[in-house]
Parts: sequence; C-alpha cells; structure tokens
Amino acid sequence: MSYLKREQIEELEQRFGSPLRLGTRCEISGPELAMLRSSRKHERSHDVTLFIFQDEDYGEFVGISKHMFPEGIYRAPSGAVHPEEDFVTGAQREAKEETGLEVEFDRFILLIEATFTHGDQREPWTSYVFTAFTRGEALNPIDIDEIKEARWITFEELQGDIRERMVSTGAGLFRYRVYLHDAAFKAISVLRGGLDDQSADGGDQGAGRSDPEIQLLGDHG
Repeated sequence: MSYLKREQIEELEQRFGSPLRLGTRCEISGPELAMLRSSRKHERSHDVTLFIFQDEDYGEFVGISKHMFPEGIYRAPSGAVHPEEDFVTGAQREAKEETGLEVEFDRFILLIEATFTHGDQREPWTSYVFTAFTRGEALNPIDIDEIKEARWITFEELQGDIRERMVSTGAGLFRYRVYLHDAAFKAISVLRGGLDDQSADGGDQGAGRSDPEIQLLGDHG
C-alpha cells in the first residue's frame, strides 16, 4: 500500500462505499518494469483511477491519451496521491491536471491488488477505482507534457475498438488496463441498472472477457 495508510482506505469506504476487491498478476516487459519503477517516487505503489461522468446516467466519461500511447488508445485518467496529501484532494488535483475538470467523488467501486512480474522480479501495485461527477464539459488538460488529448468516450468505444487496440500492443501494462476497464464496466453497469443479457453473457462490449496472458487470482472481498 506504500505510504497510503489503512485508516485512509477505511475512511474512503465509509464515505463512498465498500469496493469489490480483486487480485491479478500480470507479466510485463523489462522496459515496462523500468518505467513502473521510475514512477515510484516516495515508494509509491498505487494509482487512483477515476471514471468521470456528467450525471447519474453513467453514459459518456472522460478518456485520456498520453503522448507515448499508440493512436486511438484512451483510458480513464489516473494518478498518485502524494505523501501527507488528503486522498480525495490529491485525486482531484490529478483529475484537474489531466482533464482540466473539477470533480466530486461518487462511488468507490474497485480495489485491485496487482503483482507485476518480469521473470523472477515482482512489483506490487494497488489501483483504487472510483466513479466521479463533474459539472464541466470542456476538456482542457493542464499537464500537456504528459497528456496528449482528453475526450468524452462511451463504454461501447472503450470495450470495442479501444480494447482491441490495447490488447494488440502486446504490452503488459495495457493488458492490465484492459482488466481494470473490464471490471469497472461490470461494476458501473450495476449502477446503470444492471447488465443486459448480452453483456452478462460476455457480449460484444467486452464484459466478462479476460486476456489469456492475465491471470485472475480472484475476488478477495
């Protein structure tokens, strides 16, 4: 959990609900491992991922693309809470930097404990995933050195063409984001009123699919 304390996470659960707890293990490349380790300032080993919507229809949400991403790949914005920074304030700061939007937390939907592996090397990582709302509409990322573009996307896009593009890269960190997106899609579908029959059966939106190179260790909650 790095410098995040158990008490902080328990407080978040009291405020925003108890998340589904999942675990996964994902093999990544040497360069990906080096990139991951370079992000571990202050022994950071987490990200806070936000699915930012405009209303409780949970329709379109914000996707971001970084300069290093292949064309057509977007994901939900994420970032790190700094040591001694309030968790929500830190996540709101990151959202503002990546999208230009002011956001308010909605639900705590997922807590994913991941282990990234490269041969016999291991790196633990935790993703805290929330839904959030904004009253804004215009996307204007502040951190333009990192963020190439932010736009409103649908789950049909995320679970269709974007998912296929992520998997086709062969990159372990993109496969992990596919895993996270798939789990978030199912959790948010419940908020939207439940999965339809096609999605629940693993239909064309990607619900319930898993990449063969990602090993799901199971629900820990």
